[in-house]
Amino acid sequence: YDLRAKMHRHTLKQGDRTVFEVQFEPRNVPIEVKASILSGPVTFGGGRKELVATTKSGLARFQVESEAGGIGQFQLGWTVMSVGGKKVAQAAPSTGSGTGP
Repeated sequence: YDLRAKMHRHTLKQGDRTVFEVQFEPRNVPIEVKASILSGPVTFGGGRKELVATTKSGLARFQVESEAGGIGQFQLGWTVMSVGGKKVAQAAPSTGSGTGP
């Protein structure tokens, strides 16, 4: 297996957009990923601080949004919950940080 996570920050006409991505190989094996906002003035939209997604073609995306008036550093955590439909016995969390969005 190969598992990678990264954040992208894109500048658009209407402002910046930050996306957190988890990539998994082999692409035909779905994994369930839980992402969490650990600190900072951001959410995954709708005020959500935690979100679960299943990879499609090896990719899960989480859009990171600023809270109203929020600018500054933030920290995300993520954990693999299942691989190929089988629960992971003891998932080890990973973290990352950024500035923005």
